[in-house]
Amino acid sequence: EEPTPPTAYNEVLMPKCDFAYYRELAKSQYEVDGDSRHYVTAPSGGEYSLTLGADEVSSSTYVVFCEGNLLINSVTVPVDTKAVFVATGNVRLKELGREPGPEKSEFQIITNNKFTYDAASNLTVYDNDLFFIYAAHETYDPVSDPVSVVYEMGWFKNLEGQITARG
Repeated sequence: EEPTPPTAYNEVLMPKCDFAYYRELAKSQYEVDGDSRHYVTAPSGGEYSLTLGADEVSSSTYVVFCEGNLLINSVTVPVDTKAVFVATGNVRLKELGREPGPEKSEFQIITNNKFTYDAASNLTVYDNDLFFIYAAHETYDPVSDPVSVVYEMGWFKNLEGQITARG
C-alpha cells in the first residue's frame, strides 16, 4: 500500500493509539497489587496531579491511565522498570526521574492531545534508558496550534528515544 501523502501543512498522519487497551491494563494492575492507577479529572479542564515515589511502584511495568489531563508532578521510578503514563487529554511534566543505577529503564508518555512541560521542569534519565513520547493532538490546528510536543530535550550518548507527534 502506498504511503499517505503529506497534508498541505506537512502534518504527520498519526497511527491510532488503543487508549482502551491502556485503560484496561491500568485497571487490571489494581487487581494484582491493590494500587489505583486509573484516574479521572474534572471535565472542566482540570488535571490529575500524580506524585509517586520509587517505593510506591510495585511492578516492573507500571501503567498509569488518566481520563482527562495529567500532570506528572513528582514521580520517581525504580531502576529496571517500564513506566507508562497515558492520558486522554494533555500531559504536562513537572518532575520525572528514576533512581540511579546501571540498569535500563523505559519511559512512555502517551497523550491524546499535547505534551508540554513547566518552565522549571526536571527530567532525569540515565545511559541506555529508553524514552518514548506519543502525542495524538486531537485538537490540532495547523495554523493556530501547530505544535504537539513542547519540550527542550538534549539527546545524549547512550540515550535512545522516539517522539511521534501530529504537528
